[in-house]
Formats: sequence, structure tokens, C-alpha cells
Amino acid sequence: MNQMEWPSLEELTAWAPMPVGYGYKMPAREDIPQLIAAIETWYPDIAIGAASGYTRMQFYEDKVVLQGDDGRKDTVVVMYMKGEQLVGMASMERE
Repeated sequence: MNQMEWPSLEELTAWAPMPVGYGYKMPAREDIPQLIAAIETWYPDIAIGAASGYTRMQFYEDKVVLQGDDGRKDTVVVMYMKGEQLVGMASMERE
């Protein structure tokens, strides 16, 4: 069975353009601590349940496509940026 390929960040941005001053970013390893801190602030109850992986570094290293990866992992996270500031995120999971 062939494995589905994730769309590129450029394809994702074409489907849903952001307002002026905002943009998308695929997380790099160095972005993970900032992303985890933001998710814990935005969703304090996330520590319990299926989505709790988003608060653990190992989850991103094992399961999330990061900048420079080959795209063979099952989860894509897209960071919403206003300049250099993280203002949101979305994720998609292949099952």
C-alpha cells in the first residue's frame, strides 16, 4: 500500500491564505518548547487525554513532521505566526 504524502507548506498556504502580516511555519526542533508552552497556556486541560502528546517533546520527535524531515510521520503541525510571534496552531493526523 502506498503511503499518503502530506501537502507542502506552500500548498497549505495556497488553500488558506493568511492576512497581511501573518504566515504559516512548519515547526523546527528548536520551536517545540515554545509550541508546547503556548499549547499548555491556550488549553490548560490538554494534559489529560489523547491530545496530551502535544505537551511532550518526544511526541514531536517521534510523530510530527518537522522542518527537514522526509514527511513520513503521521502528524503535521502548522504554526500560525504574526511576524516572529506564535499566535496559533493546527494539526492533522494520518490514520
